Amino acid sequence: MPKAKTRDNILSEKEVKDLIKASAESLRESFIVNVLLSTGMRVGEFVHMRKDWVDFTRGVIRIPEEMPCDCKDCKDGVWRPKTNRAARIIPIASEIRPLLKNFFRAFNSVGQSIPSPSSAYYHLQKAAKRAKIPHKVFPHALRGTFATMFIVKSMRKRKSVNVFTLQDLMGWASIETANQYVRLSGEVTKQSFEEIW
Repeated sequence: MPKAKTRDNILSEKEVKDLIKASAESLRESFIVNVLLSTGMRVGEFVHMRKDWVDFTRGVIRIPEEMPCDCKDCKDGVWRPKTNRAARIIPIASEIRPLLKNFFRAFNSVGQSIPSPSSAYYHLQKAAKRAKIPHKVFPHALRGTFATMFIVKSMRKRKSVNVFTLQDLMGWASIETANQYVRLSGEVTKQSFEEIW
């Protein structure tokens, strides 16, 4: 089976709302959906996130360059983000602050509740099925949705999109990836317009 393309599975604004509403039936699903949609994290970063990554005082999540890890996916007992640029700081959206606080009161790491990318995918699929989204929904599609919505919201506020800021926020190795999402955001804006009208 061919791998689903992120750009073909970006969620519309209505689908985002439907997915968030559907995920509210389960705390785990709600945590997965809301954190991925509000941070743009890669699923590998998400399942490795630890309490000490989150700085509520500064309102940021710090993805480290590496950290010790004993999960089956990490080689040599060390986790590293996908690229050097992926070690970054992500602002915490106000919508997910309570979710993060509640989660990290109960757990020291996301992996204690959601032990693998496939586990995150499984729970996301359950919420997407209830939301009746007619295309594939997977963690990387939420990452792409975050990037696209960041651009669309910037445009609506009549602010120019700095592709270098977007590259830093997403942890992309290449500026061309940011440029692709800027181009893609026009299609998402058109789709949202058609849903409304």
